[in-house]
Amino acid sequence: MIKWLKKEARGINIIGYVICFVAIDFFYSIFIAELALLLGLISPGPEKEGIKILSLYFPLFLAARAFLEEVVFRLPLGFARKLKLSARNTLALAILLSMIFGLAHGKIINIFIQGVSGLIYSILFLKCGGYQGKIFKPLVTATATHAMFNGTLGIIILLQGGSYF
Repeated sequence: MIKWLKKEARGINIIGYVICFVAIDFFYSIFIAELALLLGLISPGPEKEGIKILSLYFPLFLAARAFLEEVVFRLPLGFARKLKLSARNTLALAILLSMIFGLAHGKIINIFIQGVSGLIYSILFLKCGGYQGKIFKPLVTATATHAMFNGTLGIIILLQGGSYF
């Protein structure tokens, strides 16, 4: 994996990685959430009030929330590489930050749902320049991917009759 990360994604390849990583995250999240429901580890609770999906603020909410989470949970990877942290330690940091990301979304089970999503975004961050110690491009790429994933979930919630995200 380290050898793969060393070759920074550029140009049109970034779009391919974003689409691929959104798809991987989407299918993994559906699989693990359904498995957790089946095993009784989570329950489909009542709809909580959040932000209305059909509002002018929804796209802004998605982008802002994704950006803030990427700053907190992925940006440290870029700084770690700027400070010459080894590749192995950077990947360990990515795993740790992803576990915290999962816990920030709920219970221990969320490590296996959102935490894995966080690891996906961390790998994308590193592949798109974070491994080389860059900040802006990998942050924008991870934020866009995260927002696209959340937007996809919002559309699914809307299609299932939900109105809040």
